[in-house]
Amino acid sequence: MEIPELLRFMSEDSTRKPDSTRDDDQDITDGAREDNGDNPSQHPTLCNIPAELFLEIASFLDVYDILVIRQTCKEIALLTTPKSLWISLLYQQRQDLCIPQFSENYDIAALSPWETQSIVLSTLRIERTWLLPRPAFVSPVTSLSVGALNHNANTDITIRTILSMNVFLDRWLLCIYYEGVIELLDMEPVPVVAHSLDEPASVVRCIRQQVGVICTSSAVCLDTDKLSLIIAVTSQYACNVLRLVFPRRTGLNTHSEGCMETITTIPIPNPLYLVRAIHPDNKLAVFSLTSSVTLVDWSTHQRWTLGTNAEEDELWNGIIGAQILSPHHILCVKVHSIELYTLPALPPAPAPSPHTPPADTYVPATLLIHSFPYNSFRGVSFSAPDRSPPAADTSLTLLAFDVLRGLFHLHVALQLPAPGAAPAHMSVRLLAAHLVAVPVDAAVPRAPRSGLSAGARGFVSACVLGATGRRGVWVERQRGNVRRRVVGFRAGSGEELGEEAQAHEEPDVPPIEGRMVYEVNSYDLRDDITHCTLAEATGRIALGTRDGRIQVL
Repeated sequence: MEIPELLRFMSEDSTRKPDSTRDDDQDITDGAREDNGDNPSQHPTLCNIPAELFLEIASFLDVYDILVIRQTCKEIALLTTPKSLWISLLYQQRQDLCIPQFSENYDIAALSPWETQSIVLSTLRIERTWLLPRPAFVSPVTSLSVGALNHNANTDITIRTILSMNVFLDRWLLCIYYEGVIELLDMEPVPVVAHSLDEPASVVRCIRQQVGVICTSSAVCLDTDKLSLIIAVTSQYACNVLRLVFPRRTGLNTHSEGCMETITTIPIPNPLYLVRAIHPDNKLAVFSLTSSVTLVDWSTHQRWTLGTNAEEDELWNGIIGAQILSPHHILCVKVHSIELYTLPALPPAPAPSPHTPPADTYVPATLLIHSFPYNSFRGVSFSAPDRSPPAADTSLTLLAFDVLRGLFHLHVALQLPAPGAAPAHMSVRLLAAHLVAVPVDAAVPRAPRSGLSAGARGFVSACVLGATGRRGVWVERQRGNVRRRVVGFRAGSGEELGEEAQAHEEPDVPPIEGRMVYEVNSYDLRDDITHCTLAEATGRIALGTRDGRIQVL
């Protein structure tokens, strides 16, 4: 008999009344029952076994079984309240579900059993409901009683264009605009232990700052202390590196004031330089110029241009995203390929001179390339790297979209040994795809001039993958109408590692099992959804329109 069935049987037996109609109990008198009331019954039940034994048995159950057996009687419901049981369930959920990152900032020992139970149950409810349709959205509001508003006189800009949107710690929504405005919004103004994660909550704008320049690109990373963000924004001739300190919660509905400060300003030699990634631990930033890569130390302003044996004059294979995996390894996603740069030990920076700007230093780098000749990726979203023992093994997933061909969910496995120890290795595998159009053989009569099938859906305009890679969202425009669909999906269900990803084998891969969670008509181009981001644990989705409006689902 399985453990859940055994527990249900024992729990049912424990709820039987003393005057049961069983033959062996009919001759028991009321006085005998009173005399033997304190003794264990002849048949073991959940109510009369030691609490330590009950907790040991319950530790093998999942949340669903715990909720079932606790409904049998008050005694069993009381036995399922210890905090140790719900902490073990919380650790079980971390293996498969998305646990709020901000819950890790709480002192688990200081939480009450009810608060721990609330986090476990809310996480379970969100997993079951976050892909259901959402009828409306919540727009950001400013509330001085909840969020401290920091702004300059120049931030009252009526027309804004969103440059980037990101969610950190499943709570903070950072939005950067081309016009040089940086906004921080709180999507969880009430503590997570004070309400269920699946309950609607207001969105509070906490910080609004004008950096004073027109921004051309941005890169954001959570600082090592998880109390602030490191932000790099480029303008025509410089890159400003900023630190944004999160507002601290001082009460149930009050916050301390957050702040933003400038760390340094990096001069850039070309206005076409775009910042792609930053690494706070080593104070490194990755810049791209078409298909070339430049590494900058923002503490010394030293620049290293990465040189490879590959043909770098291919202007049509520009960089669309990058991630610094270590001080010696950089992963770049380009229009037609995924590339891993392995760097040697970087030469020390020369002594700074007040009259001579830092010059670029050429650094030879080893390059591994995985090509997608039939794809033209427009955007990409990375999960956080998963570093498992041995330390050199790293893996991550990414979600890349081709406007015409569709969406591609990829798994990248890496071996990143120390420089000079052994060559690095990269394996790229296609997990699933949401195909909008597929290549058509040119020999087919009346083949389309584009070389692709006409397709039945439309095109993908934005996508995002959660930090753990378990949940993702994309925005799709329907062909021949004005409908915009926001589609969510659970990654990993039915997706197994297959052979090396090849563009011509895409029709054979499993489809991404997405479900529409929101749909809206876009009669005006200003209402087009151009950006999306996701609070993975809470399931809340933030959308950005072409005219700079933010909507939180």
